[in-house]
Amino acid sequence: MPYSAPTFDETILKQLIALNPLSILDIGAGAGKYGKLLRSALPGCKIDAVEPTKAYIDQFELNSIYNTIYEMNIEEYLDKYPKHKYEVVIIGDMLEHLYRSKVIDYIDFLLYRTNWILCIWPTNLPQDDWEGNGYECHRSNFKLKDLSDKFEVEFYTKKFYDWNIDFIHHPASINYCVLKGLPTSENKNFL
Repeated sequence: MPYSAPTFDETILKQLIALNPLSILDIGAGAGKYGKLLRSALPGCKIDAVEPTKAYIDQFELNSIYNTIYEMNIEEYLDKYPKHKYEVVIIGDMLEHLYRSKVIDYIDFLLYRTNWILCIWPTNLPQDDWEGNGYECHRSNFKLKDLSDKFEVEFYTKKFYDWNIDFIHHPASINYCVLKGLPTSENKNFL
């Protein structure tokens, strides 16, 4: 679905205000949650988004939230714009929608083009398509180890949840981690 839980919104906002980046890329904007959250807090920041679903761009008026919307999936974006650099990349509730091997490649590529990658994702939360949108299927069940074995994790936290899906109890969690990239500008310390 194009929405995500507000679990770490306060933490993310506080950290990004302290970093005061000049540019942010929101991958998988959905309903525009991170664009809305950051627009007033970081008024001088260029906030772009990658969103492949035209219906979301129209329904949630993403063009009024972001400076630029790239209407394509992440693979198309990285192939078409390999020189784009941002101080911060947000991958909010997106990891689970992609195959694990591709996510590792995408993050590896992005780390050369950003100071920080913020990843927010659920664990143990199955999901099929949302209103016929195949991009919404969950394809991977990430754990922190999937990222920490390969990348430098600067910050991590999680919150446990209980979900009932088809009347079956599923213990799940929402995870948030910050990966340290290579500097695109002065690489400020993360809190």
